[in-house]
Amino acid sequence: MSNQQVDREAQFLASQKARLDKLQEESQKLDVHLQNQRKEFWQSFKQQTQSIQQSLSLLIGQESGKEFVTAQQRNEALEDLNRIQLQIKSLNHFCNRSNKFQKQILTQWFDQNELPELPIGDVRLINVDLQELKTRVDEIRSIIVPKEKFRFKRYHAYMAKHNANGVIMEEMEEDEEKLDSNEQEKNDHDDMLSFDGLTLSKQADSVIVVEADGSIQIQSKEDKSQVQRISCEKAFTDAKAFLIQDITNCEIQVHGLYNSVHVIQATNSSIKIESAIHGPVHVTNCTNTLLQIPFSRQLRIHDCTSVSFVIHCASGPIIEGSKEMKFYQKDFEKKYSEDFDAGVNLYWDVKDFFWLKNNIKSPNFEVYTEKEFGEDNEVKRLIESFDNFFLSETNIEENALGAESAEEQNLGMDETNTDGNDDEDSSEDEL
Repeated sequence: MSNQQVDREAQFLASQKARLDKLQEESQKLDVHLQNQRKEFWQSFKQQTQSIQQSLSLLIGQESGKEFVTAQQRNEALEDLNRIQLQIKSLNHFCNRSNKFQKQILTQWFDQNELPELPIGDVRLINVDLQELKTRVDEIRSIIVPKEKFRFKRYHAYMAKHNANGVIMEEMEEDEEKLDSNEQEKNDHDDMLSFDGLTLSKQADSVIVVEADGSIQIQSKEDKSQVQRISCEKAFTDAKAFLIQDITNCEIQVHGLYNSVHVIQATNSSIKIESAIHGPVHVTNCTNTLLQIPFSRQLRIHDCTSVSFVIHCASGPIIEGSKEMKFYQKDFEKKYSEDFDAGVNLYWDVKDFFWLKNNIKSPNFEVYTEKEFGEDNEVKRLIESFDNFFLSETNIEENALGAESAEEQNLGMDETNTDGNDDEDSSEDEL
């Protein structure tokens, strides 16, 4: 090999080495840059996820135990939750390099940078963190707006007919309004025929007291001296069910223990049940009526308008075909029963059969906390008006006794007059 060939070989090897050194240097610089990008990404990602977690914790108030009772509280919380959920979706779009990614939702770093190349292990960690956030959002949403646990049979039949999987359709409400009223009336009539409990029906303009033994005293509002007493056979009270039907402009106070209470067609009336009802309370076709119930296991309301409930309910009230309903918190008081534990008052967890739109509160009812209940002048006026009729538990009885005393006095006078006439007749005979 000549010297010239040796020089060429040396030059070639030197150039190759220089090129490899340069590539290695550039590769090292690239690795350092990539590592820096990954480091910046993870810092920004962790900061963003921690910020979201803090927002979720503040939303439900872990330390203070925040409650979502009123419609305004639920709506405000849902708005905040939806904003947080939008951040999670945007972060997910960024990590998937999706064109759905929206800027100005996350921190500035995500707006100005792209996702660097990540090893498969890092991608898995990202998915785990995002899934935890999504699960947490679902949990909090169920706290703010509890999922529906109850569906009426007609709802299931309707959804099966239309092959819909739990999604409400606008025409459903119209179809429900076209139900056969004659069939409904027939069912109500059949229920009345089979009812075997205590019944109070067809009363108007009266103050009524139902005693613990089932006897009923009815006093006219216009003439308090008019008091009617209705005794009750023991067979009826053994049934432990009480039906109040066709009542207009009446104040009714109910003593005694009953497993169920049914109120049908009460208008412009106030009803106060003095003992806990350990079964269901059914209210149907009532208007402008106030019901005070210390405890009820269940509350079912059908076809009512402008009815207010002051109640402790063990399960969420259910309304169907009703509007302008009001539910006031009145937690169970120990004076009714020292040994009974009423549990949590779910007066606020109202389920409206005619309004199944997700995450949108029904306009057919309102709920009020105990504090708001105390500040509501309208319901306070109704309760005070009711209490005025029952200033004393013996009010009606005293009037009844007064009426009986007057009647006895009249009878005594009649007897005296009769005896006097007899004496006159006998004197005439002697003459």
